[in-house]
Amino acid sequence: EPITVDALKHLFADLDKQLFATLEQLTEEDITKSIDRGGWDLSVEGTLIAYHEAVLIFTAKATVYLRAIGQKLTGQLEAWIG
Repeated sequence: EPITVDALKHLFADLDKQLFATLEQLTEEDITKSIDRGGWDLSVEGTLIAYHEAVLIFTAKATVYLRAIGQKLTGQLEAWIG
């Protein structure tokens, strides 16, 4: 069964809720901890920054793909990525 746009919207809305609920539970001590990434450490704040960068990279790639197949970008995506 193909995945619909509505199903994706619901999935990402649920993931957003889960992420925000998790972030709200973090204490100041949690945020300043270092996380061992198998040979190098990164703070929780650094991990969130890396996640943000990954989302930007993915969105930029998706934008290139959508333009390549002639799809019009949404107003929000156009404003965010350009």
